[in-house]
Amino acid sequence: TKCPVIGSIMIAGVVADPATVALWQEKGVKDSKLLTRKKRDQLAQVIQETAIAFSVRKLKPSMIDNKALNLNAWEMLVVCKIVEDLQQQTRVDLGSVIVDNWETSEKLFHERFSTLMHKDTKAQLDALKIYPKRRNLKKVHFIPEHRADENHIIVGAASILAKSASDLEYERLKKQYGNFGSGSPGDPK
Repeated sequence: TKCPVIGSIMIAGVVADPATVALWQEKGVKDSKLLTRKKRDQLAQVIQETAIAFSVRKLKPSMIDNKALNLNAWEMLVVCKIVEDLQQQTRVDLGSVIVDNWETSEKLFHERFSTLMHKDTKAQLDALKIYPKRRNLKKVHFIPEHRADENHIIVGAASILAKSASDLEYERLKKQYGNFGSGSPGDPK
C-alpha cells in the first residue's frame, strides 16, 4: 500500500516455487487492487500457508517523517530488510527478486540501491541505527518493474499480504481515531 495519510506503508515479499505460484493463480491471486477485501483476506491466508517464506514490514510514519532520507530511500531500505528476512527464512541466496518499482526508472532503482549499499553511506545509516547486510544484499539480482504486481502472480501475492496488513492497521487506527475513510490522500473523507 502506497502513500497513506495515516499509518504505515506496508511492504511485503514472498518466496514460492512454480507449483505454488500456479496454485495461487488458480485460486485468483493477482494485484491486490483488483480484489475485494474479503477475497484479499482469504488469499492472504492461502499465501501465508503455502509460501516457502514471506515477510511483511512497515515503513512507519516516523521513518516517512524523518528527512534524513527521502521516501524512496526509506522504501529501498525496507525492501532490503524484507530480502534479508526471506534469505534468513530460506537459508539460501534468493538469486533474482522481482520488485514492483516505485522509482521512475529501472536505472534509478539500481542507482539508489548502489548508493545505499556503498561504504560511503555506512556512517549515515549507522547513525539511523540501520545496518543492512551489504554482502548478502549485493548478491541479489533485483528486477525492478513497473506494474510488477499486475504482471507477476508472485508479486501480486506480496501485494495481497501488504494490503491485508494495511487493512488491519487501518481498522486499529479507526478504532482509535474514528472513521477517516480509506487513509488515501485522494479520499475526500
